[in-house]
Amino acid sequence: MKNVIFSITLLLALISCSKSVPIKNTKWNGIDDEYNKSILFCDSTCEIYISSRTTGHTDTLTSYYKITYDTISFVPFNEYVSINSKLIITKQGLKESKSGKLIFKQSEK
Repeated sequence: MKNVIFSITLLLALISCSKSVPIKNTKWNGIDDEYNKSILFCDSTCEIYISSRTTGHTDTLTSYYKITYDTISFVPFNEYVSINSKLIITKQGLKESKSGKLIFKQSEK
């Protein structure tokens, strides 16, 4: 009986995890108003690239990221920089948590 319950629990856990979008080692490009931004997620850190709309110069911000359920939050390395946005992972892309607007789509490999 214990093996049956364990097997059912394991199957349900695998099914629930299979619906999530993998984030590690992926690149996401901004869309619409965020077209000048992109995020590269590594194992425990990410790099956020922001291109200047006028000069084309690209700034890079390196940050830790943490995933809680379907929400990504950021912890910048520099204590003077804050990222006030959290992103929600969906199959369509990454949405801004406050507005619910889709702002990043995964880059084609």
